[in-house]
Amino acid sequence: MLRNSWVITDKEPILGKRGHFNYTILPVDGTSGAYDEDGDAEMWGQCIQSIQNLDVGTHTNDELTPLHEIYEAYNTDIATVEFTRIDLQQFDAVRLYLFGRRFGEFYFLMDPEHQVFKIKRGDYLMIQRTYDCSNICEIRDDDYDDDDDEDVQDRPPVVGIPLFHPLYNITTKQKSKYYATADIKDEDCDKVVVLGKTPKEDSKRDLSKLLFINSRKFGRHICCCFDEYEPEFRTRTGDKVLLQKYRSRNTGRYEYRILSNLTIDSMRNKFLLNTK
Repeated sequence: MLRNSWVITDKEPILGKRGHFNYTILPVDGTSGAYDEDGDAEMWGQCIQSIQNLDVGTHTNDELTPLHEIYEAYNTDIATVEFTRIDLQQFDAVRLYLFGRRFGEFYFLMDPEHQVFKIKRGDYLMIQRTYDCSNICEIRDDDYDDDDDEDVQDRPPVVGIPLFHPLYNITTKQKSKYYATADIKDEDCDKVVVLGKTPKEDSKRDLSKLLFINSRKFGRHICCCFDEYEPEFRTRTGDKVLLQKYRSRNTGRYEYRILSNLTIDSMRNKFLLNTK
């Protein structure tokens, strides 16, 4: 997550509050360094109060816990995903998981006819958003009194189902069939990064994904199973994950859970650093 990639850029004592500090923190990428400080970048910064006495330049999260304390805690480990499996009989669509500045994190299905447009994990795309209002009943004018301005102002906004169309693969320079008719400057568009790509089975049942994770610190392999709507479902072979060992109150035994997918965290941060 983005919260695990920040750097302290300024520190000021708070007048009247002994031992309290105002910290300015900005997003940081582990390979590219601190987020550049132009006008657009500063909008991503945060100002946080804390009683912790940390130095400027400390890499931290938004709770001002130094990252090495999170990643090197006795009960956490940066583990590697060695194997994943999805049981599929047949599929008729592909589900894309995406992240952009405007649209945030979202997913949509690509039909087979659109799969000639090649997309892989990590690609940067230009996405168009439209709305399907076909199932929304039109508001009849005679339901309102045109002489009453309050009635007009109180009319509920017409909001349809959002539909997403890939226009252009920025990474491969490939254009989709929607590109020719879209006006990127005027349309509702966003640059996004592909966080995951998964086949969607032709079935009403939800898919599940098995992860086989190797933890050297804990000296064992851990098996986990996640539903397709859980963030961990996007994890694939080779990903680095932050794994936590904890004692379950229900069973009294030690169990394991994924706190964050560090590979996907890095993809989001790199995307924010490299695009505007």
